[in-house]
Amino acid sequence: MKSTLIPSLISTILAATANGYVNGPCSNGGSADGICINRGSCANYGGTSNPGSPGSYTCPGTPDDVECCSVFTRCPGFGTDTLCTWNNRCSGNPWHGSILSNPICPGGSDFVCCDING
Repeated sequence: MKSTLIPSLISTILAATANGYVNGPCSNGGSADGICINRGSCANYGGTSNPGSPGSYTCPGTPDDVECCSVFTRCPGFGTDTLCTWNNRCSGNPWHGSILSNPICPGGSDFVCCDING
């Protein structure tokens, strides 16, 4: 019994970490940070959604309409020195910017508008 429990537990943990989740981080295949949200919300924020491809989906384990959304041109309604990124990336590496307080990026308080010159 003991010998099957540990491999089963390890498999479960590995499977859980391989799945994405709604409002979770993802990569669009490039350098831009992304967030797993539905395509419609991504378009509303002026973002670009990327579903990935079989075997390499950007938000695996999420509903079919959820894809990796990147808002990398600028935060909606703000200047060119802004972008939507994860909170810890704005105030640390690679930028030393300031987080704008308005919730103008998709996904809640962890995916924020960063003024990279801030």
